[in-house]
Amino acid sequence: MFENLKSSKESVLKAVILSILSFVFALPAFAVEELALGGEKEQALISFLDPINNIILVIAAVVIIFRIALGYGRSSVGAAFLYFLYGTVLLGSIRLFIFFVDGGILPISEGTLIVWWHLLFYLAMIAFFIGAKSLVQWVSATDVSEVISFRKALWVGILFTMLTLALFFTAVPLNEAFDNAFSGSIWDRFGIQHFVAFLFAGLVTLHMLRVGRKLRKNIATIVMPLLGTFALLTVIHLWELVTESWKWIVFPEAIIESVEQIITLPAYIFIFYAFMKARKLLEGAE
Repeated sequence: MFENLKSSKESVLKAVILSILSFVFALPAFAVEELALGGEKEQALISFLDPINNIILVIAAVVIIFRIALGYGRSSVGAAFLYFLYGTVLLGSIRLFIFFVDGGILPISEGTLIVWWHLLFYLAMIAFFIGAKSLVQWVSATDVSEVISFRKALWVGILFTMLTLALFFTAVPLNEAFDNAFSGSIWDRFGIQHFVAFLFAGLVTLHMLRVGRKLRKNIATIVMPLLGTFALLTVIHLWELVTESWKWIVFPEAIIESVEQIITLPAYIFIFYAFMKARKLLEGAE
């Protein structure tokens, strides 16, 4: 037990070091006078960090795929890791969706963008939740009927794909209706979408902690870095709550977006590190 705790702390420390290094690359892009004005530096930073975030996320997804294929195959653990793969890809789809909006490919209003990317975030958290719950269910199973189905996980993946594509393709046709309903509403002013995100992140965190308590070694090693990811994603929602919804802190939009990108980068690094670490431990066990 104490060896596992020590290993988890070492994993978190290494992931934190990687995250700090990411700040070393990001922070020089800021200049004090540009921070005050919300000028070109922040826009350049957003453009610089966005592809890095997506690349890290794609690498993390590939690592998970290889982990399933080479390590667990069609086992119950492999099925659980499929859900982690779905959650990772869904988080990446948020960045892709925002990229399409910023590039004019999806010409929608700010209100619709807020609703749509939060829906994608909820789907991602649901995927991580099912994955964590599946691992707990697997280790607690008393008979074969209770073991998670790999085939069912594949079908759920198809469902996630359909829902994600539906959100992408319906954003423009439903833009006016959702923007009118959301912008200026109680939901918008009070930032209820962020509290829903806090709820999802909290549920995932609780189940990941259960995974850490019930499982051992190579699988449990993903818990602490992923908790770091969920914590940082929660900070992003808190930042948006106080700057965009409640407007307790007033900054130009470019600065708000830049801060979000700087927080997002280490969050994605935690994901990458978690599954890279698990893959290495699995190879060592073999």
